[in-house]
Amino acid sequence: MMKIANLFSSFFFALKWIWKIDVVYVWFAGYHGFFPIFFAKLFKKKSIIIVGGYDASYVPSISYGVFFNNGFQLWCVTKMYNWVTWICPVDESLVESTNYYADPSGVGYKTGILNFMPYLKSKIVVIPTGYLPSVNLPGDVVKSGVLCVAIIENERDYFLKGFDVMIEIAKLLEDFNFTMVGVAPNYYKLIASKIPKNIDVVFQLKYDILVKVYQKHKAYIQISMSEGLPNSLCEAMLYECIPIGSNVGGIPKAIGNSGFILHEKKPEELTNLIHQAIEMDEQQGQRASERILKEFPLERRVNLLLNIINS
Repeated sequence: MMKIANLFSSFFFALKWIWKIDVVYVWFAGYHGFFPIFFAKLFKKKSIIIVGGYDASYVPSISYGVFFNNGFQLWCVTKMYNWVTWICPVDESLVESTNYYADPSGVGYKTGILNFMPYLKSKIVVIPTGYLPSVNLPGDVVKSGVLCVAIIENERDYFLKGFDVMIEIAKLLEDFNFTMVGVAPNYYKLIASKIPKNIDVVFQLKYDILVKVYQKHKAYIQISMSEGLPNSLCEAMLYECIPIGSNVGGIPKAIGNSGFILHEKKPEELTNLIHQAIEMDEQQGQRASERILKEFPLERRVNLLLNIINS
């Protein structure tokens, strides 16, 4: 009901503002953007949708992705993709790819917009998120432990972000300290009995506090079953965490040669990668930070957006 309410509230918002703007810019394709994109089409305004993950995905094993749910939401999203001027995924994997990691059979799930709407190719422009240099790490900080950050509010989030695997490997690595940030208090009550003592569970944090958490940890884990180009991974790397990520979406592109890729959902493989990451010197974290600034500078994102707006 809340999503439908968002749909109708966006009608009045869009109707009020459409006369005053030149470009409609929507983060993620969903109910909130339906009427802004509709009015942009109706009144011949330019429009852009930034596609971040769910709005291009198909992951049957966890009933995830807009292309999995064949209902009213999919109808709204396909209309938006047809009406919008530009579709701008944050990573190539959201255009067209195969997700092997999330498929237990190993066959792989065809995912990305063009696997379902191939005729949209001409209006797709990939625009990665962008980042500015981080504040230098305090000289007295000794980085240690393993960090994972994600919003976990329900069971689907729990499996989507790989928190089930995090708990399993923490039990295998009793001498390691883990921190899980972003678990909603109500959902934490349901999983508290599963969590071993070497996992510190932290609820959602303001960004300035989260930055300090990034700064203190040596390794960062992003073992999602579906992703675009995850901000939390890029931010952790920016603050010199050594990354470990699943072979999903834009995760391998973000990590490159600055960390480790988990190709299969196997706890024993992940424990090996964690050992390697923790044993590496601090320069590896510096290389991770340098990679984010080189591959995903904010200036490039700004220029790409301005180019399509002015085209």
